[in-house]
Amino acid sequence: MPEFIDTHAHTNFDVFDEDRDEVYRRAREAGISILIEVGVGLEGSRAALTRATAEPMVRAAAGLHPTGLAEFETEWPAFEDLVRSNDLAAVGECGLDYYWMKSPEAIQAEAFRRQIHLARQMSLPFIVHCRDAEEDLIKILAEESYGRGVVHCFGGTADQARRILDLGLHISFCGNVTYKKNVQAQDAARVVPLDRLLLETDSPFLAPQGRRGKRNEPAHMIETARYLADLKGVALEELAQTTTRNARVLFDLKPDAPGVIAYQIGDNLYINLTRLCTAHCEFCPREGSDRVAWGHDLALERDPTSDEILEAVAAKGGKYDEIVYCGLGEPMIRLANLLETARHFKAQGRRIRINTNGHGNLIHGHDITPQLAGLVDSVSISLNAQDAGSYDRICPSTFGARAFDGVLEFARRCGDHVPDVAFTVVEGAPGVDVEACRALARACGVRLRTRPLDDLQENRNPDLAEGDPA
Repeated sequence: MPEFIDTHAHTNFDVFDEDRDEVYRRAREAGISILIEVGVGLEGSRAALTRATAEPMVRAAAGLHPTGLAEFETEWPAFEDLVRSNDLAAVGECGLDYYWMKSPEAIQAEAFRRQIHLARQMSLPFIVHCRDAEEDLIKILAEESYGRGVVHCFGGTADQARRILDLGLHISFCGNVTYKKNVQAQDAARVVPLDRLLLETDSPFLAPQGRRGKRNEPAHMIETARYLADLKGVALEELAQTTTRNARVLFDLKPDAPGVIAYQIGDNLYINLTRLCTAHCEFCPREGSDRVAWGHDLALERDPTSDEILEAVAAKGGKYDEIVYCGLGEPMIRLANLLETARHFKAQGRRIRINTNGHGNLIHGHDITPQLAGLVDSVSISLNAQDAGSYDRICPSTFGARAFDGVLEFARRCGDHVPDVAFTVVEGAPGVDVEACRALARACGVRLRTRPLDDLQENRNPDLAEGDPA
C-alpha cells in the first residue's frame, strides 16, 4: 500500500469528538502515516499541540488565521512564545482572506508578515491560507522572500500558481479539486510539477466529489490522490511516493525513528537539542539522508522537552568534562530548553559549552547573550567563511545576506558575557580561507579553532565496536 501524508487537517474540531480514534484508525488503514493538525488561532494552536501529544501519527502546526485577528496584538506575545517553546511542523495557517474580510487588509497583511518572520527565525515552514486575495498574497510572498512554505487548498489560476512556484513555495490541493465545475483548480493542478505538489484534506471540509456535502476525514484523501494522478497522467504509486517525499522534506518529518538526545564523544556528553537549523552548511551531515554524525544517529523525530533531556542525560550516567549542546540542529532555537537544563547541570558543578551557528540574536530578534552570563563557560561558533558571499555559498541560511554580519556581531556580544568564545572553521572545505578567518576572529576578540573536513564522519561512538559500521 502506498504511503501518504495529509499535510492539512483539523481533526481537533468537535465534529470528530464521537469517533476521533476511529478516524485515525481509518486514516492508517488507508495508508496515511502522518497528518498535520493545523491550529486555527491561539487556542486552536494549543489544541493542535495537545492532539499531537495524544496521537502518534499527528504533528501540529500553529497559526493565527486571517479570519480571527480581532485580538491579534493582544494574542501575539503568547502565540510567539508558543511557537518558540514547542515542537511544531509549521507556522500556520496564516495568510489573507478577502472573502470573509473579518479584519482590514492592513491587519491581515501585518499578521501574515509577522508569522512569516517567525517561521524564518525558527527555520520552520509556513502554511498559507488564501481566499480571493491571490495578487496581494503573491506581492507579500515576493517581498518577504522566504520560500519554505505551502499555499494550501489552492484556489487561484494556473498563472498565479506558476508565480507562487517561482517564489519557491509548494502548492497543495484537497477534495474540491475533484468537483466537476472547478476547472480553475484543475488547470492549476496541471501546472504544478510533482516535486512541488502536496496532498491534504482540510478535514472536516471539502470532501471529494463522491462524498460532497458530507464530513471529510483524512482517509478520504486517497480519492483526491487518485483524481490528481489521473489528471497528471501518472500512476498513483508515483504520486504517493513523490508527494510523501515532498512533505517529509518541507516539514522535516522523520520516519518513526527517534534518534539520540544524549551521546558521548570522548570525555564529553553532547545534547542533541533540536531537529531545526537556520543554516544548511554544504559539508554538514544534516544535509545528508541519514543524519549520522560521529557514529550517532542524530535524526530526531521530535524535539525533546526539558524533562526528556534531563532523563536522557541521567540515563547515560558517568562523569563528563563538559556538557555540550551540539547536535545537527541549532541549539539557540530552543533557548528556553537550553537555559532550563543548563541551570540544572550547572547546579551539579558541570562545565557548559554551546556549539552554535551564531544566529542566536537573529533567531530571537534581540541580543540573547546576557542570558548566557554565569551559566555558559564556552561558546563555539561555526564561521566557515571569510566574507558574506562565501558564507552564503557555503552555509546558506534562512537569514540570507544578514547572516554573516549577524554571526560576527553575535561573537562580539558573547565575548562580553562568556569566558571563552571561539570561531570554528572546517579546514579543507572548498573556498575557505583559514587565515582570513583568523583575522576576523582577532577583530571580533575571539579565538579560532580549525577542524578537519571529515571530522563529522569519524566514528567516535563508544557503543559501537571498533571497525563496526556507524
